[in-house]
Amino acid sequence: MSSGPKPITLTTDFGLIDGYAGILKGVILGIAPACRIIDLSHEIKPFDRASAAWLIANSYRYFPAGTIHLVVVDPGVGSLRRSILLKGAEGSFVGPDNGTFSRLLKLIENPTAYELTEAEYWLEDVSNSFHARDIFAPVAAHLAAGVKPLQLARQIDIASLVQLPEPRIIITEDTIEGEIVYVDRFGNLVTNIPADKIQQNASISVAGTQCGTLAESYSGGKDGEPVALLASHGFLEIGINQGSALRFFGGGVGKPVVARFRPGR
Repeated sequence: MSSGPKPITLTTDFGLIDGYAGILKGVILGIAPACRIIDLSHEIKPFDRASAAWLIANSYRYFPAGTIHLVVVDPGVGSLRRSILLKGAEGSFVGPDNGTFSRLLKLIENPTAYELTEAEYWLEDVSNSFHARDIFAPVAAHLAAGVKPLQLARQIDIASLVQLPEPRIIITEDTIEGEIVYVDRFGNLVTNIPADKIQQNASISVAGTQCGTLAESYSGGKDGEPVALLASHGFLEIGINQGSALRFFGGGVGKPVVARFRPGR
C-alpha cells in the first residue's frame, strides 16, 4: 500500500437521500483530507445487522491489507451497547458491538478487539442518535491517519463481543440443509451452503419448491423460472432468469434450502 492515509470503506443502512452518508465523508476528510473513501453499500435494509455482517465478511478481502472498514447498522444507537474496533492482519473494522462483525471473527487472522473509550478522538459534541458521525467516523479517520488502536481504545476480550445466531446448516452424506442468509438488489437469494460442498448432480429446493439442478449462470433457466448456481461469493445462490427470486418465493432470509445428491455422484 502506498504512503499516506489508509483507505476507508463505508457500509451503512443510511441510504443516499438524507445526507447521512455524505456527512460521514465530511467528518473523515476533516481529519484525514487525503483519505480515499469507498462506498461499499449504504443500502442495507434498515436495522438489518445480519445482512451487514454477511456483506462485510464477503467483501473485505478484496481491499488492500490495512484498509479500515466502517460498518454502521445500529438499531441500538444511544443505548449501552459498546463502540468497538476489531483489528486483524487484513484490516480494521469500526462500528457498534451488535453482531455485525460476527462472521469476521471466524475469517480474519488473529483478531484483536477494543472498546472505543478515548473521547478526545471523537467529535466534541456526541449526540445519542448519530454515533456514526460523532464517534465511528472520527475514529476511522484517526486510524487511517496512523493513530494506534491503544490510543483510541482499551483492549477487551474478543469472546465478549456480541454475536448473531449462526444460520442453520446440516450436512450429511446425501443432503445439505441450509437457509437463505442474504438478498441482493436483484432479488437473488444467497444461501449459507458453501459451493465446495455442492456436487453437480445436486437437486435444489427452497421452502419445498424445486429449483432443478445446478446451472452455470442466471440464464441457465427459462425466463421467470428459478435457477440454482454456484455464485461468485462462493456460496449456493438462487436466482430467477431476468426476474426476482425474492418475489418468486415470497420472501428471502431464513427460508430453508435443501440440496440433495442423487446416487452415482
